[in-house]
Amino acid sequence: MGFNRLSLGVQSFNEQDLQFLGRIHSVQEALSTFQEARWVGFTNINLDLMTAFPGLTVERFEGTLRQAVALQPEHLSCYTLILEPHTPFYSRWKKGEFTPVSQDREAQFYLQAYQVLEGAGYQAYEISNFARNPDVRCQHNLKYWSHQPYLGLGPSAHSFAEGRRWWNHRLLNRYLEALHQNQLPVAQQEVLDETTQEFEFIFLRLRLREGIPLQEFEEKFHVSFLEKYQTVLEKLFKNGLLERRNGYIALSSKGWLLADAVAQEF
Repeated sequence: MGFNRLSLGVQSFNEQDLQFLGRIHSVQEALSTFQEARWVGFTNINLDLMTAFPGLTVERFEGTLRQAVALQPEHLSCYTLILEPHTPFYSRWKKGEFTPVSQDREAQFYLQAYQVLEGAGYQAYEISNFARNPDVRCQHNLKYWSHQPYLGLGPSAHSFAEGRRWWNHRLLNRYLEALHQNQLPVAQQEVLDETTQEFEFIFLRLRLREGIPLQEFEEKFHVSFLEKYQTVLEKLFKNGLLERRNGYIALSSKGWLLADAVAQEF
C-alpha cells in the first residue's frame, strides 16, 4: 500500500519490565513480529525502547539494548518515561506505587544507550533517536524538529502551518459526525505568536545533532541569533554546554544531557 517504514513499540526485551510498563505483548511476540516484518519485505524498521523508568536496572537495560542491536533494525528510539496527567502511570505515581527516576539516573541510562548503540554503528542524530545511516532517519519526526509544516489526518491528529497549530477530535464518533456535516473535524486550534514560534524553533532545533542553523534563523525571524542572545550564549559557551560548528549552534556532549535546561535559557 506504499508504506515503507514500520515502527514497533517494543519498549523492552525483558518480561518483568514489560509487565511494569503495562504492555500486553511478550518478548517472544516482539521478536516474532520483527521477523515477520522482515519476511513481508520491510527494509526500514524502527524499534521504540523505554529507558529510565522505576525498577529498571543497568543489567536489564543492557540486555534490551543488546537484543535490539542483534536484530539489526535500521533505527532505534530510546524514550524516558514521562508522567502525563490522565494516564494510568500518572495515577499510579499519585497513589505512591513508585518513585520517578532521578535526573542523574536518567543521564546514566542515556549514556548507556548512547555508548552501546554508537558502538554498534548507530548514529545519534537527535537526542532520543539513532539511525544506522542518514537515509533511514525518521523523516516524519524531522518535520517536527525542524519546525516545518505538517498535516495530520485522522482522529486526534495534529497539524501545523503558517504559525497555526490545530488538532482533530479524539473520539471517532465526533470526528465522523463533523465529516458527515461537511465540516473539518478540528477540535481546537492555536495561533502561535512570533515569540512562541522563535522559542519552539530554538528548542526543537537544539534536539538535533546539527543544532540551530544561524542563517535560517535570521531569515525566519529577521534578527541575528548571535546578537540577540549574546549574553545567554556567552554563559552557555563558558559552561561548555554549547558549541559553534559550521554556521550552527549545537549542544555539546555535556549539553546533550541537559537539553531541556539549556533551551529554557532562551
